[in-house]
Amino acid sequence: MSLTEGALARVMRGEDFTDLVSLVVQVLEAEPIPNDRFSLLVSDGAYRTYNSMLDPQLNHLIQEKKLENFTIVKIKELICSSHKVTGGKTILFIILTEIEVITPGAEVGRIIGSPVEIPSDVSAPLPPSNQNKDPNVGAVKRPAETSSVAPPPAKVPANNSNRGEYYSAIATVSYFTKDKSLYKACPNQVDGRDCNKKMQENGDGTYRCEKCSTNLTNYKWRLILSMNIGDYSEGIWSTCFQETAEKMLGMSSEEVGNLSEQNEERFNAVFAEASFKTYAFRMRAKADTYNDETRVKHTVVGIEDVDYIAMNKMMIKEIEAMGGLVPDSVNRAQYA
Repeated sequence: MSLTEGALARVMRGEDFTDLVSLVVQVLEAEPIPNDRFSLLVSDGAYRTYNSMLDPQLNHLIQEKKLENFTIVKIKELICSSHKVTGGKTILFIILTEIEVITPGAEVGRIIGSPVEIPSDVSAPLPPSNQNKDPNVGAVKRPAETSSVAPPPAKVPANNSNRGEYYSAIATVSYFTKDKSLYKACPNQVDGRDCNKKMQENGDGTYRCEKCSTNLTNYKWRLILSMNIGDYSEGIWSTCFQETAEKMLGMSSEEVGNLSEQNEERFNAVFAEASFKTYAFRMRAKADTYNDETRVKHTVVGIEDVDYIAMNKMMIKEIEAMGGLVPDSVNRAQYA
């Protein structure tokens, strides 16, 4: 079932939407908030908003795991609530009071469309829809408690060298594109190195490697992940290969490949479980030109778990170097 594109924009702008037969949206994330409530990140495929909450009477959907990430739901009833904030701005919230689960998140396994965020202030201009455009524009970014350790990844330039430019960033994985995350690779050795060339099926149970000019009955799985990562400022599309991809998914490429053919539900769950995790990324940005159009390609070189103590220590030094004051409430001994 397709989403009701543009519906959230109309609701969040206070426009009349009674002409819509149904409001079908995708729940991208649910976060617990005070007073036994859940904040939702919802998308209509063209736009998304964090300014939505689940009616506490529907909390059982979270507890029963019926409202996991990527779940598609039909909104049958909602309440709009507006609030004045500092500066005279008006913030609109929507409370979902009655919904029907259409497709479980495990079956969907991805974000539908490339939704851009609706500004919280209802008087702010609405950004253009990201449909059929560069997916890097308006890519999903999840609020983070920590900032990037380098300039925001989407703004890192790439030079014209073959190596590109390297940078580091603290970022969160928003979602993966699973459709082309695996390929069957040639297992041969060429000049002492693995061939790893993508093999073509011959239709008779054998596979053709053009690089080796051979037909084989066996192959090995290789991972190549296309994913969106973001920090507090922006989100970007990036590519992640074999060893790093295995570390991110928590299993080998062979295991993931076997799941893709034998257990689709578990295969989708692997990617769902790997989403919305934060890492310290080592990245490479490189300019790539195709059909006279130049774009910056970002490749994940490596990932590590975030060392928050080391990061906070560095931030304290940077604050003091700029003449800023660190609050007395900060335990300096912890970061000495």
